[in-house]
Amino acid sequence: IRIRCGYIATFGDAAVFIIFATLGSEEHNIILIQSLIRTGLPFLVVWFTITPLFGMYNQSFLENSRKSILTIMVIWPLCAIIALGIRNVVTGQNTNLSCVVISLLIQGSLLGTWRYTFTKLLKLFSR
Repeated sequence: IRIRCGYIATFGDAAVFIIFATLGSEEHNIILIQSLIRTGLPFLVVWFTITPLFGMYNQSFLENSRKSILTIMVIWPLCAIIALGIRNVVTGQNTNLSCVVISLLIQGSLLGTWRYTFTKLLKLFSR
């Protein structure tokens, strides 16, 4: 069950970035695949490159909502800034301040909410 928890956490994290890119495509009237590649992909690559270095998929993180949330609060801004930089290179456009703030707040909130809910469900079902 422990290995499955890591896979479920990975799937949920990926879903956050896919949902954000999907909503962005609707908001900005661009093609979904374009939004997924230009926005979703940089966040996915950066998140799944950096978070394992902090142990975000270890059992101790998956079972401890406080530890998970605090770590997300520390590493998410770093991941977001790097991903936005990659996005700037890919699109050839500078990211405006409102995009940075929205990315930081919305995706960070979604990640935190997802991870908090996941840890609580793990505790509920492991009893």
